[in-house]
Amino acid sequence: MQFGLYDRAIIDGQRGTSASGRVTGVVVDGFLSSGLIAVAPYPPFGATTSKVTFANNVVTPGVVPYPTAPNGIWVRLNATAQVTGNTVSGAVCEVPGCGPDPILEFQSAGIIVESSVPGSTVTDNNVSASDIGVYDIFSPDCCKISGNTLTDNRFFGILIQDGNGETRGNTISGGQVGIGVVADAVDTVGVLRGDSITGTTVAPVREIDCCGFTATAIIK
Repeated sequence: MQFGLYDRAIIDGQRGTSASGRVTGVVVDGFLSSGLIAVAPYPPFGATTSKVTFANNVVTPGVVPYPTAPNGIWVRLNATAQVTGNTVSGAVCEVPGCGPDPILEFQSAGIIVESSVPGSTVTDNNVSASDIGVYDIFSPDCCKISGNTLTDNRFFGILIQDGNGETRGNTISGGQVGIGVVADAVDTVGVLRGDSITGTTVAPVREIDCCGFTATAIIK
């Protein structure tokens, strides 16, 4: 289910569209790439931001006949979303090039925010059995990631990459790394407040630098 269109779509001479809406209490399963998407084209193609609420839904890719790289809930480009109370599971990347390295390999995410505009929130969701529970990438100062329960996500519970981010009061258990802060395109700071992290096999918190950029995790 998608709100808005990318700039590749041309309607009445306009590249892409924005949209607003709310999805509540819906079961989404059996998809190939993404379950719920909010998107709007970057300016100059579109000046209006898509604004969407995804609340209290159940999202899982289900069983498909060939390898995929699914994302459960995806907020992209010039869009914001309030993502709250959802249950997401099974977003696991199975195509060639998948793996735990967030710089050189690919990962799927239960919830991914990849937005150039502030205003999104990711709160009180339950995400499990995915590569990454909540992924904040290329989204400078975009989100509040708080109160989520992230269980047995195999690589990262939360990953903040190439754009400052903030977490608060999340409960993370299992997987390799609880919270990762990664910089390979811009210096990145993750401010981590009151998160509970248990049972990780590599590290509760990990900073990953690359390419002359610095990742900093500030734990409060």
